[in-house]
Amino acid sequence: MRRVTFGACAAVAFAGVAGAAEDYTHVRTGSEPSHLQLLNSVYGGGFSAFGTATASDVGGTGAPVANSVIGYSSTNWIFARVQDRNGSSPLNLNGVGIVGAQDTGWADGVIDVRVTAKVAGDSHTFGWYDDASASGFQAITPTVVGNTVDNVALSTQFRWGLDTSSSLSLTSRESDNPSGQDMMVTYAMYYNTVFYGWLLAWEDRTGGDFDYNDAWIEIALVNVIPTPLAAGMGSVAMGGLMLRRRR
Repeated sequence: MRRVTFGACAAVAFAGVAGAAEDYTHVRTGSEPSHLQLLNSVYGGGFSAFGTATASDVGGTGAPVANSVIGYSSTNWIFARVQDRNGSSPLNLNGVGIVGAQDTGWADGVIDVRVTAKVAGDSHTFGWYDDASASGFQAITPTVVGNTVDNVALSTQFRWGLDTSSSLSLTSRESDNPSGQDMMVTYAMYYNTVFYGWLLAWEDRTGGDFDYNDAWIEIALVNVIPTPLAAGMGSVAMGGLMLRRRR
């Protein structure tokens, strides 16, 4: 698993990251560590939120929705939310064409996988479903914090999956999950404004708290294609870990 070295970088300011009628899942906050707290713990601190989803962006109408931010940034890192559904195309693992895409279906690549956080009592196994060959669940690694698996080759068409010790088999496609619930939210990761990979944040209970901190999986590309932030996100202006078991 490759690692990045923190260095000096100009701060990045955002404008127009979230357009009208985007579709994001509402990530709730509560007594457990928030996404902001986890990012500060795992990726070096100094993060602040940017952007706010409106009610229309999370399935309603009207004013902005509390705690529904579009992303987080620090001096070096940017974590920008990808819309969860109603996108026009699957996501390419190389980060090209993020605008208009959604995190239900994905396209091929070779990746390194790292488990960065886990705030849950259940155990999980992370993996993927090969939709090109209609095969079953392909396990990559149990989600134990610090686990790494390198050079995983993926299909030309696939979904992410998470199996839980509570006998749930969840995927990145809402229609696969009980009651059609969205159980995974996605951040596109940029380091020094260059595309780095993805952070997959999972919820593991269909009747849970929906704070999407139960298993965090970092997907870093092998031989990553440098994709400047402006090209990846469209209208953008440039300007360990202490865990608490939930149950």
